Amino acid sequence: MQTRMITNEATRREMIMKTASKHEEMFATKLLEQMFSGFDKENSIDTGDTEGDGNGMFGGKYGGMLVKPMLMEAVAKNISGTLGIKEFVAKAMCKKEGLSYEPSTNITA
Repeated sequence: MQTRMITNEATRREMIMKTASKHEEMFATKLLEQMFSGFDKENSIDTGDTEGDGNGMFGGKYGGMLVKPMLMEAVAKNISGTLGIKEFVAKAMCKKEGLSYEPSTNITA
């Protein structure tokens, strides 16, 4: 199967920036997972169930198991773009593709 070569440089840069953004988001998600991995123990902030009666912040053990990944993903999306990883990835990808690198100007703090 032969893949179609994209010749438009603007389109290629746009695809590179989207890919770099996804990489930064994945990194942020993994970073948050590691940061909060210590909260996976019983009677922790993960479940919010300090009494063991299933009435924690997210409805006990299973509520916490369902909500925590969604919370991590939402926070990761929120902090993506502020870590600076996207720029490094995009620069390396542009260099590999033989494109000049143009830093994004829509960085929000």
